[in-house]
Amino acid sequence: MTNEQIIRPRPGSHIWRRTDGQFTEIGRQMSGVGYVDKFPGTTDEELLNAELQQPGGFTVSQGTATTEVEKILNWTEVIDDDDPVVILGPQKPSFGEWEELNEWTGRSSSV
Repeated sequence: MTNEQIIRPRPGSHIWRRTDGQFTEIGRQMSGVGYVDKFPGTTDEELLNAELQQPGGFTVSQGTATTEVEKILNWTEVIDDDDPVVILGPQKPSFGEWEELNEWTGRSSSV
């Protein structure tokens, strides 16, 4: 059973799908908060400092060109099926060919 959802971008954000068939590397970095909040007695200042030193987030890249994005909408399909990557972000990545979508319908992803 597939749990599909419709995603529409917020103002200032866009949905982009890669269209040139080239490989896109996708990545995720855990926020520094995820490391320090495991310890009892962590202060708000320590949490903020950890976030500032290592903010969490997602990236797409090809070669040395990397773009930070809000979310990779089809992470599972990219990994499992080699589908073209679909991202939510404020700007089109600086590499490759991309089309802007008004909305995207796909499976829910926990990533």
